[in-house]
Amino acid sequence: MLCLCDANAEERGALPMQAASIAEFSALRPEPAGKAFERMLQEHASTAPKVVKPMTVGERIAAKRRAAAAAEAAAKEKAKAAAEARAAAYAASKAKAAAAAALAAAAAAVSVPAPVAKAKSAAAAEKAARIEAAALLPLKERNHYDVLGLNEEGPDATVDQIRRAYRRLVLKYHPDKRATSGDDDRHTNSVFLAIKKAFEVLGDEHHRREFDSRFDFDDSIPTGKETFDTDEEFFDLYRPVFRRNARFANVTPVPDIGDASTPMEDVEAFYSYWFSFSSWREFNDKDEHDPEMADSRDERRWMQQQNVRVRAKLKAAENDRVQKLVKRANAADPRIRAAKRAEREEKTRAARERIAQREAEKDAAAERKRAAEQAEKDAIEAEKAAAEAAKIRLRDARRALRAICLPLTGSGREIDVEVAGGGTTKATLTGADMRMLAARLDAENLEALVAEANEAMGPMEEGAALDPASDAGAAAMLVMVNRTTLERDLMLEEAAAMEAKLSVAKNKVTGPSWSSEELSALAKAMKRFPGGIKGRWDAISLHINSLGLPYKRSAKDCIGKAEAIRSGAADVPKEKPAPVAAAAAAEADAASGAGDDTPSPAASEKWTKEQQKALEEALRKHPSSKSVPTKERWTAVAALVPGKSMKDCAARYKELRAKLKAKAAAKAAKAAK
Repeated sequence: MLCLCDANAEERGALPMQAASIAEFSALRPEPAGKAFERMLQEHASTAPKVVKPMTVGERIAAKRRAAAAAEAAAKEKAKAAAEARAAAYAASKAKAAAAAALAAAAAAVSVPAPVAKAKSAAAAEKAARIEAAALLPLKERNHYDVLGLNEEGPDATVDQIRRAYRRLVLKYHPDKRATSGDDDRHTNSVFLAIKKAFEVLGDEHHRREFDSRFDFDDSIPTGKETFDTDEEFFDLYRPVFRRNARFANVTPVPDIGDASTPMEDVEAFYSYWFSFSSWREFNDKDEHDPEMADSRDERRWMQQQNVRVRAKLKAAENDRVQKLVKRANAADPRIRAAKRAEREEKTRAARERIAQREAEKDAAAERKRAAEQAEKDAIEAEKAAAEAAKIRLRDARRALRAICLPLTGSGREIDVEVAGGGTTKATLTGADMRMLAARLDAENLEALVAEANEAMGPMEEGAALDPASDAGAAAMLVMVNRTTLERDLMLEEAAAMEAKLSVAKNKVTGPSWSSEELSALAKAMKRFPGGIKGRWDAISLHINSLGLPYKRSAKDCIGKAEAIRSGAADVPKEKPAPVAAAAAAEADAASGAGDDTPSPAASEKWTKEQQKALEEALRKHPSSKSVPTKERWTAVAALVPGKSMKDCAARYKELRAKLKAKAAAKAAKAAK
């Protein structure tokens, strides 16, 4: 234990004297071995050399920034001292120029010519002083236009002006020229170098653009909230702003804003140019990093990328600023406002015209509708009036007919009347005949019938009574009754025949007649392919045609034949009857009236008046009707005609109908002549 303490004491004594003071050594006392060992390790670690951790790219950049900041601060101090020296030199040069001016003035006052080297005007001396003062400023603060004496022209200076100014100053400030003149100004070299640098920058287009981009520039634009009492106030405010920004234009010449009298086409061209304005302004002076200070290629690339991002943001901000300027000017431009106001007025006028046109069209349509309704109403009224007039005319005609027929029907006398088939017959005019004439004939025919009856009865004195026994009037009425009945029957027969023809034509099947084999095959195929199967009739047609029958049947033929079979109009062929059967059938047809129209021997005989009258009465009693079959009707008619068969009655009816048709045709031909 003592040994350890001695060892510790030796170790403590071996520590460097500069690390502990005399008070520390006097305060030492024995310690436990463990604590002494730990303290020894700690002291050894504190005195051991430290391992330096390598810096990252960001840390190196930060360190370089700190070093650059320190160097810049030192440079600023140095520049400050130089500026003070230059200020003193500038003051001395001004004093020198003032002395030269005073000397020149004194020489002029005493009429003593001043020395040529010292004869400078006050203006030239002041300009030279300004040039020298601008040349002695730090590079970042230096205005190259002031160095060349183009402070008034500024960025608007032309290339020729820059070259002439440079040549003039070189002749004055070149060191060789200053040496020959005996001027030992110590700032001559600095001024000459500044002039040379200014020409290098302004004489190159790219470098000049870079300098003009960072050159003092007024970025301010109007707020757009200004109010103008006159149009000239607008142009006085915006014209210098546009001219100031036009210096960065890629596309030249830049159109001028104009004035209140500028044509609208030029105004639109001006704003079109500025809305698509392209600027060459650069922002290289705003770079945050200097790639020349990079230690590696990666660090240089990173610095360049950061600088590009900064420039892009500044470029976007510059474009936004220009667009705000153009939009505010466009919104406040009195010419644009006047044009928009005129356009709004034109749109309002056009809208009003459209509304007026629509209203006019609407009124015209309403008027046409009203006129159409009125015309329809008038037509209905006219139709009603015509119908009422026709009704009154028919009523008057029926009254006239009744006035003639009532005395004739009340007599009950039989009158000899000529019938259509020839000869005469006894007939009585009844009330039924009068009612039938009134119901069947229209007003015109009734008037004609009444006129014919009056003509047949002869003229009558006014106030004389009608002879109830007038045969002529009754005969005329009976002839008309007979004619009307036959015409009605004729019309009914023709309608029935037409309906039968239409029915046959509807159920007619195109193509050759179907044989019994084809009908059998059709029935089997329809059973084999029932309804609901897709392509049923095509399958049926294919089945029938596959049997090798004489005719090919299409699906359409099969459909037509099937419909004909359902309607009962199928032309099913019958076998030829035997001679005996044919004779029996002919006798049956003759007995039933279903044979040909050749009249029997009795039919060819002359009809008596009684038979003719009986036929007419039978035809009136059994008129043609769809509900009664034709054969049944003629059977009933023949039963009422003594000595005549059904075939004789039908033949007589056809004969009378033919005569009526011939008479009507002759009457029509006569009327046409």
